[in-house]
Amino acid sequence: MACVLGFLTVFGYKDTMAFVSAAEPKVMVTDYKIKENEVVAGGTFTLEVTIKNTADKKISNLKMAVASEGGELIPASGAGTGYLASLEGGETYTFEFPMQAAANLEEKAYKLTVTDEYEDRYGNPYTVTDTIYLPVTIKQRGEITGVYAESDVTLGDSIEIMGSVSNLGASTLYNVKAKIDTRFTSEGDVYIGNIEPGKNGSIDILANTTKTTGTGGEMGKLIVTYEDKSGNVTTLEENFSISVNAPVYTDIEKVKDVQKKDYSKMIIEIVAAVVVAALIVIWMIRRRKRKKEILEEF
Repeated sequence: MACVLGFLTVFGYKDTMAFVSAAEPKVMVTDYKIKENEVVAGGTFTLEVTIKNTADKKISNLKMAVASEGGELIPASGAGTGYLASLEGGETYTFEFPMQAAANLEEKAYKLTVTDEYEDRYGNPYTVTDTIYLPVTIKQRGEITGVYAESDVTLGDSIEIMGSVSNLGASTLYNVKAKIDTRFTSEGDVYIGNIEPGKNGSIDILANTTKTTGTGGEMGKLIVTYEDKSGNVTTLEENFSISVNAPVYTDIEKVKDVQKKDYSKMIIEIVAAVVVAALIVIWMIRRRKRKKEILEEF
């Protein structure tokens, strides 16, 4: 480390001249953050880097440069450098750098080197290097596809809503869930789990119809949620239409039952009447025959 020597003349004791060592200026990174709160692979972001002059004396001609070894994080504009004419002892200053993350990055932290070059009040140069790490995330991209629901059902029947969740991104969809939101069915949901990039998850929800819909049916919602590695939730929605009709067939069946009962009763009565009439006729014939036989005997 550089050390600057100054000298001070002390009077009063044989005009002796003494040498004292001045404090070395020291600039260090004290804070950094992403203005957009995250670095997404393939996206741009603004990096804020705060430095502090930890020495007592002012420094000047400070140049800051940020760079990554493998070019994973590069300046979105300019050369990734900043300049500050001077910084008093104990003071802080924040630089802003527009940055670009490469599209093929993995979900992990990437190293970024921050280099400060400056001069003390005597013009002596100093160079300080700090390392910071920026976590990179991959943008998730889920999509609801192939939604199917029966379009015409009767009140009281169960209904099945089916579909798929497609992972069209390069990052896993975590804790994927699906549920329906309607005015005319009971609640229904399903837990799908994690879906890897390029894969699909199946939706199959069974619910009971509880209310009739208006003429032409009504819209319901299929709601899908999933999380990223940090637990941040993304919600997708897709509409579907269902017509729930009143169970009019029940009254028809009652009428049919009544008619069947009436017909049966009528048939029984007719048969009984015929049998009775036949018995009477037979009795009368036998009676006349017997009477005739008695008269012939006399």
